[in-house]
Amino acid sequence: MSLVHLFIIIFATGLAALGSLCLKLAALRLPTFSVTPGYALALISNPYLIVGAALHVVPLLIWVYLLKFVDLSKLQPMMSMVYVFSAVLAYLVLQEPVGGMRIAGICIIIVGVCLVSIS
Repeated sequence: MSLVHLFIIIFATGLAALGSLCLKLAALRLPTFSVTPGYALALISNPYLIVGAALHVVPLLIWVYLLKFVDLSKLQPMMSMVYVFSAVLAYLVLQEPVGGMRIAGICIIIVGVCLVSIS
């Protein structure tokens, strides 16, 4: 795996994490669920939902591109960095609490990704 591929993986996981943040922001702005045209309109007119969905499609396309060059057994674990980026964004933007157990889990993910990337 080249350094360029590593940067592309980091970029794609960052986009996916941003997409998840946007979807959370979209969910927070939705009215109470109902099976009505008004709720459907609230969904399709929610800019956070549209951006969040797009930010999940782009990493999917990048993923397919990367699969041409990187072994699946190496790429799949590296894509788990999205969990790390999502936790950081949730803490910074949404002020979600990040306790010791979550920090420990994030550190384990980072160590695992480092081990996979050098293997």
